[in-house]
Amino acid sequence: MQNVLRRKSTKYIRRSPLQEAFLFRQLLICKSCKRWLIAERQKGHAYYRCHTIICPQKTIREEVVQDTVSALLRNLQPDPAEIGQLEQWLVNRRQRIGQDIAEKRQELLQKLEFARSSLARLTDALISDVIDRAVFVQRKNNLVASELELKQDLANLEMTEQQSFKKLEEAFEFSQSAYLTFMYASYQRRREVITTVAESVEVIGKSVTVKLRTPFETLALHKKNNPDGASN
Repeated sequence: MQNVLRRKSTKYIRRSPLQEAFLFRQLLICKSCKRWLIAERQKGHAYYRCHTIICPQKTIREEVVQDTVSALLRNLQPDPAEIGQLEQWLVNRRQRIGQDIAEKRQELLQKLEFARSSLARLTDALISDVIDRAVFVQRKNNLVASELELKQDLANLEMTEQQSFKKLEEAFEFSQSAYLTFMYASYQRRREVITTVAESVEVIGKSVTVKLRTPFETLALHKKNNPDGASN
């Protein structure tokens, strides 16, 4: 009898990793207090709760979050008819990279010229005793830092644009399988989908807001603004 009870007890205590896994563990942020929601299990259901005492956020069931994320991924997934149109849109964007780089270079050069002229005017103001030296030093440091940042942006401009386009291409490829992966793949792969697509997932009350990472946001905006499949 003791052996039987021991086996039953062992069976009860041992749980599979999937039973104990929380899909959105350390992925949900309370919009009210900006802290992680803590995962817990009650009566067989996964919940996420804000443990900040003064925060009004209570619990939200995992199914609610999952429904929001799955709907977003389903909307992000291109239909078969859209794939060719999106591919053409990417081709058009690649062809415009050179033009975009030239326009952004001109914009950065204008900002750099403005920073330099501002520094010159600041020096004149010091010489004319319009401002004291402490104010001059502070403003000068800010302008010099801004000028260095603009120079760095100019130096990295082409590489940055190429990398951004590559990430957009990768996002397009990923979006074609993200929904099905999230719905049917392993626990770890499903979490990878969330962290790849979402920059943040915020909860307030029973509402869930997903902020997409930049390349996925670009895809989503294109689909929203071009419901007829235009590839411009």
